[in-house]
Amino acid sequence: MRKWLQITFVLYVIFLTFLLVVHNPFAVVPVDEETVEGGFGIGLTPHILSFLVLAVLGLCARFRHPGWLFLGMIVYAGATEILQGLLNPWFGRYCDLFDFIEDLQGLAYGGAGWWIANVGIPRVMRRRK
Repeated sequence: MRKWLQITFVLYVIFLTFLLVVHNPFAVVPVDEETVEGGFGIGLTPHILSFLVLAVLGLCARFRHPGWLFLGMIVYAGATEILQGLLNPWFGRYCDLFDFIEDLQGLAYGGAGWWIANVGIPRVMRRRK
């Protein structure tokens, strides 16, 4: 199971990279733009949601060193924003500090949610016994 989660994580990174560099991701993925921009009704931006999923997938895949993995995801968030700026003449995307902050926010939400579900709640349940 762990191997399949790791493969899913890598495939998601490839897919997310593609969506972050292509000029108009909504032309590629058949999803209503207003629904996505509205955060699917929960009020989170597409950057926060996509990096929240990235963090949860990465942590659920149980790679050997989760700290290094998380650091890699932070570097990945910055690198994709820089890549958008470098590819601007061809794809029309821009490097944006606010997008990077939203990426970090999504990583924080995903990491915190994973920690609460996998570490925090089990600790509380063990103490109650």
